[in-house]
Amino acid sequence: MQFNTLINKLLSKKNIRIIFIINIIFCIIFILFLAFFINTKLNKSFTLITSNSIGKKIILTQITDKNLELKDLKNKIVIIEKTTPYSNKHFKHIAKYIKCVEGDILKVTKEKEYFCNDVYLGFAQNTNSKGKEIKNFVFNGAIPKNKFFAMGTHLMSYDSRYFGFIDKTQIVRNEVF
Repeated sequence: MQFNTLINKLLSKKNIRIIFIINIIFCIIFILFLAFFINTKLNKSFTLITSNSIGKKIILTQITDKNLELKDLKNKIVIIEKTTPYSNKHFKHIAKYIKCVEGDILKVTKEKEYFCNDVYLGFAQNTNSKGKEIKNFVFNGAIPKNKFFAMGTHLMSYDSRYFGFIDKTQIVRNEVF
């Protein structure tokens, strides 16, 4: 009978709330420790992306190794040291997906459609988000060495379709997974 009484006391609403709160605190401490460990020991960090260009997300990134091959970053998010006419004046980095890399064949049609090695990437708009006419980047051929073509996922993303190739040296961080 004493065992049942002990179980009933432990399972009371008040105790369940306390156990729940302790578990939440433990989880937060563990997550903070894990983030600290990843950042200091593995040279990686969680990056919060708030851009409409590729959507709001948290990703694990690392400082980009300058010897890393661009082909290894294809279809991954990179943080690029670049400002655009649409960048927040307080930020000097943008986040984009690398879609086409050195040696790949980029093709742009008269209809402003973009293809990388004959794979459709998307099309360029005639106007920007404010309704002002915008000129698209046109290139047909092999992407030059140490250059890449980057895009966002949003229809109105300001990316390589408008400003052209980006140099590999402008990559600050890259997505790990």
